[in-house]
Amino acid sequence: MAGRATPRLADLLTLSVQTRRDAEATRRALHRRDRGLVADYEDEPTDGPTGDRRRLLAWTRRVQNGQVRQRLHAGWWTALTLGAVAAVFLGVGAALAVFRYDGTRPINVLAVLVVFVALPLVTAAVSALGMLGVLPRLWPGSLPGLGGAVVSAVASKLPGAASETAEALRGELRRGGKVLGRAGVWAGWSVSQVLALMFVGSGWVTFMALLATSDLAFGWASTFEVDPEKLRSGLLSLLWFAPGVVPDAQTVELTISERAVPFTELYQADPDAFKSWWRPLSWLIVAYGIAPRLLLAAWSVLRMRRAVTTAFDRHPAGQDVLRRMKTPLVEAGGPNGDAAQTDAGQTDKPFVDQTDLETLETTETKTSETWSVIRWSAAPTPGVADDAEVRDAGGGCTLEQDQATLHDTAAAGRPVRVYVKGWEPPLAEFTDLLISLRDQLGDGVLTEVAVVRRGETDHAAASVWARKLSAIGDPWLRVVAATEPNRTDAAAEGTP
Repeated sequence: MAGRATPRLADLLTLSVQTRRDAEATRRALHRRDRGLVADYEDEPTDGPTGDRRRLLAWTRRVQNGQVRQRLHAGWWTALTLGAVAAVFLGVGAALAVFRYDGTRPINVLAVLVVFVALPLVTAAVSALGMLGVLPRLWPGSLPGLGGAVVSAVASKLPGAASETAEALRGELRRGGKVLGRAGVWAGWSVSQVLALMFVGSGWVTFMALLATSDLAFGWASTFEVDPEKLRSGLLSLLWFAPGVVPDAQTVELTISERAVPFTELYQADPDAFKSWWRPLSWLIVAYGIAPRLLLAAWSVLRMRRAVTTAFDRHPAGQDVLRRMKTPLVEAGGPNGDAAQTDAGQTDKPFVDQTDLETLETTETKTSETWSVIRWSAAPTPGVADDAEVRDAGGGCTLEQDQATLHDTAAAGRPVRVYVKGWEPPLAEFTDLLISLRDQLGDGVLTEVAVVRRGETDHAAASVWARKLSAIGDPWLRVVAATEPNRTDAAAEGTP
């Protein structure tokens, strides 16, 4: 069942929104749901990046009967339509203002050039420089980082639990910005260029409509001293591709509106001279107001689609969905014949996964071919095969050994699971190492911190670690709970 393999912005946002909605569902319930949503893809050749993308696209269109994606898609186009209506309204209003003509004074050519040529051209140049990375980027895609900085500053002034809550919010803002990546940036650029195009385009259409329905007369005047010959030379330079539409020197001199002779007398003497300005004005608006925006809009839309595809392929929620789709579901019968719930019915959280990892580790980390494993401070590694490669860090390891572990792990290019002792608090030394590891791995590589618990009912350990690590704000970082099998609390306490 092959399908389109090009995600849209609504598909990317569906992954983020549905992840939050799934916060209260158990891992088994999500596994059962996601396996069923793409059951008709089982026999399709969907291996590789393109195949995985098709699976995820099918998932975004089927989860919750497609209602989440439909609402996001409709919301995006509604917002874009409202923005376009506002831009058209402003464009028409500006055109009616600058092309206002009551027969007593001519339309000022210089005012038209400022509003519909100079201003659009300057802002288009600034936009182009911003897209190329020459200027600092201040658009919607940078708001998560800005918001995170504000929240962090406020958090430092708050006491106790309030400060902890604010730091968690900062982490969420940072995670949101990293997940969207350049997609949010280019979405902001594409919207701004389309709306700017609508403004100038509606102004030009209004100009053409006024020309078709009334006689317009043009002149020019400025509070600055402008030489008529220099004005004409400038117009010839701008309209190098159509020099024939530029008025001659006599017309430019005649249509100066600030004269002792009343305008009406000058107009009656040579009305064609005052009417001839519409041609160069029309060409200038099209060439320097509309054309640059049209090119920038097309470029930004293409870049947005490419960025959306990249973010969609690397979305951490998408990686979770794919893993559930590809992993066979094993139903463990409970006393009433129902599927057994892991962890005494505990539910998964967006950042804390309280599920016992014994089954997960049996299928995914028994060998070193799928996951890279790091053992922090000689922590137990439940579920990891005896012949699997386990790299050590922390504890008795030197700084050089820690750096070598990070380098070798990042070079492997696989998802990473770091085992830590749940009965020990998270230290700044571990946080620094984890941040360095994430920097070397880069975005899109899943990293799990497996908090080894003393027993299956010890849910506090992973929660403490999760609250500490959530401030890092990395969407590809999560905390999971692991229980070392066949170990007593005393044995766990004495783990070397």
